[in-house]
Amino acid sequence: MKRKAFTLVELMVVISIIALLMGLLLPALSSAMRSAKSKKEMVQLRGLQQTNAVYASENDGKFVLPGDVNRDKVSGVFIPNVGETNPYHNNTAAIASCLISHKYAEPEIMVSPAENQGQIGVMGQITEGGGEPVAYDYTMYNPTQGDFWDDNFRANLETEDEVDHISFCNLTLVGAGRRGRWHDTAGGDTIVWSSRGTLNGDMSLDDYKYSPTLLMHGPSNSYVGHYVTADGAVLVTKNFVPDVCRYDTQALDAPGYKRDNMFNCEFNDWPASGAPGDETAMKQSDVWMSYSWLLPQNDDSTFVKISFDPLEEG
Repeated sequence: MKRKAFTLVELMVVISIIALLMGLLLPALSSAMRSAKSKKEMVQLRGLQQTNAVYASENDGKFVLPGDVNRDKVSGVFIPNVGETNPYHNNTAAIASCLISHKYAEPEIMVSPAENQGQIGVMGQITEGGGEPVAYDYTMYNPTQGDFWDDNFRANLETEDEVDHISFCNLTLVGAGRRGRWHDTAGGDTIVWSSRGTLNGDMSLDDYKYSPTLLMHGPSNSYVGHYVTADGAVLVTKNFVPDVCRYDTQALDAPGYKRDNMFNCEFNDWPASGAPGDETAMKQSDVWMSYSWLLPQNDDSTFVKISFDPLEEG
């Protein structure tokens, strides 16, 4: 018996049904993939804080401080853990690179699975300026020569001709924020690592509206991010003033608590003047997350160089 073939009309109907099903399934699949990436980012943030905790257990309770590791010379020579500390090194890249060189972490944990910035990728996997990936150089750790991590590990989104190797912001290690919070005695009111934010945490600017960070975990017109506190709790936030992030205003002659914008240095007039803010206010330990590439020699200064994601439009 001769087999009957599909007619053109039947074929078109089948194709239409398949297209309809794909149209229904793809958004759900896309949402599921985004959710999975977000969950994995949360796991990585928890892992980062766990490396801090392990480091602290072996270093008098202090989370990793590159300025304490890479100290100034003593009588012309480098002596590990001896000499004046150098706060200049307490920037995002050095913090991450120090953890890697000391074998507390691997380069892969530093890059979010939800990363959408083409300039950021895992060191050793992302193509560098020479056209090839360049792996982390563990041999650069040579403390008697003043080398403590691979300086080619970068976190500076302002350099368009170079790639960067970490997705996350860290608590900016200046002033009271460093002395009181970057320690294993800090608790759930201290954020230590987070998703990247936008300029000064100001949601009224084009720097917010057109930032690609808004596309990493949620709809394109609102921020969704993650953060991990000093006690290891990983939480989701849909704004820049999460509930755990508050400060006591009693020393400011206004008893009570105020929500703290975690991407804004609120206790001074930075960056307009480049000078420290009110000393009394600074003692309240502002939570200030940044993607920094340069810090001052003076530990109490808040003149910090920070970079942000290039805008998608505008």
